[in-house]
Amino acid sequence: DVIERLGIYDHEWVDGLFGSKFSRFAWHDRNKGSITYIGDQIKFQNGFGAWIRHVYHCDFDSISRKVIDVRATPGRL
Repeated sequence: DVIERLGIYDHEWVDGLFGSKFSRFAWHDRNKGSITYIGDQIKFQNGFGAWIRHVYHCDFDSISRKVIDVRATPGRL
């Protein structure tokens, strides 16, 4: 739900019933054990009502098991 709150208006997941929200990952900081999970299965609605696909990143601290940061930009992987 942290990613869903990035949208100003409404959101819609397009991953299907059994799809994966995160299709990729990369080290955010290997020494600190943080990972960045990446996906593009969401659409955010803009002020005109149009739906725009977004790529989102979630930085996650695997030691404390907490989200560090989330961000989204228009586009697809």
